[in-house]
Amino acid sequence: MTQRITIRDAVQSKLQTLSSYTFPPPDTTEEIDSKKLPAIVVGFAVENTEHEMYGGTERQLDLTVTAVVKTSGDVYAALDQSSSGGY
Repeated sequence: MTQRITIRDAVQSKLQTLSSYTFPPPDTTEEIDSKKLPAIVVGFAVENTEHEMYGGTERQLDLTVTAVVKTSGDVYAALDQSSSGGY
């Protein structure tokens, strides 16, 4: 397992204490069934790699945590309600 996957999985593991959310597989790009909302998806946005002089490499990894809710009203209110276990 790579360090990137280890980091991603550790973040998702900590978030899974939020029992009002479902957790699709990390980095999922499949449509999430509305019956499984609210959901949190943990993944990666971008990984920049810069090769430095004398053979060194610098890497920057952007980790994303995305909360997904469905509402016909205020999305922020839906996010607040889901995080408090209101669904």
